[in-house]
Amino acid sequence: MKTTKRIVLAALLIFAAAVLAACRTPESGGHEEPYELVENAQTGYNEVVLTEKAAERLGIDTVAISEGGTIEAQTIRGEVADSTAGKVRVSLNKQLLDQVDTNNALVLFDDDDDSDDGLMAELSEGPDDEEDEPGDDDDDEVLFFDINEAGQSLAQGQAVFVKLPMAAGAVKELIVPYSAVIYGLNGETWVYVNTAPLTYMRQEITVEHIDGGDAYLSSGPPAGTAIVTVGVAELFGADTGVGK
Repeated sequence: MKTTKRIVLAALLIFAAAVLAACRTPESGGHEEPYELVENAQTGYNEVVLTEKAAERLGIDTVAISEGGTIEAQTIRGEVADSTAGKVRVSLNKQLLDQVDTNNALVLFDDDDDSDDGLMAELSEGPDDEEDEPGDDDDDEVLFFDINEAGQSLAQGQAVFVKLPMAAGAVKELIVPYSAVIYGLNGETWVYVNTAPLTYMRQEITVEHIDGGDAYLSSGPPAGTAIVTVGVAELFGADTGVGK
């Protein structure tokens, strides 16, 4: 699945680079760049500032993020890191980490099984020889939890799910068009926020689930924020340089 996403992303970015290159306007034997990158000191991400011609050529369109139902907890896929000690490992993006209560964790073995009440677990230190996994992102925080209940039969590397309640209680889920979501090569997810006229900046999101043409988020920019729905791949290509 990850390989397929990478192939699709690469194809989109190559196409995006071609479209942006077509936006250049000859001028005295040279050309006018269709965009400018300005690093945002607060987030560390680039703001992509388009020329009017480039924005028109890309057909940039935006919508406001809307709200849906409520989310009481976040369930994150993880794995057994130490079967003997009952230690499990999960990776959370830092934005989501700020929103959940890590002191009241439950470990589930099937997140679709309503009869699985979960096993209580405590936040703990990781193994001394812990190394980054291939899917880990630099913006992720790796957490370890020790299952409190003894006598559990666990296998090394076994898939589990860690359920963490929202720290502030139930929160409203956010809804964006799926066309607004851009995937990184390691499965990271972002949207592009319209921060000023002709200016767009990447912001990390957590996709809870997809339903039809909509993506339901457990974390992301607040409701009402204007995000890009058309021209997302082109902005990502300009922003990251991938596909050039």
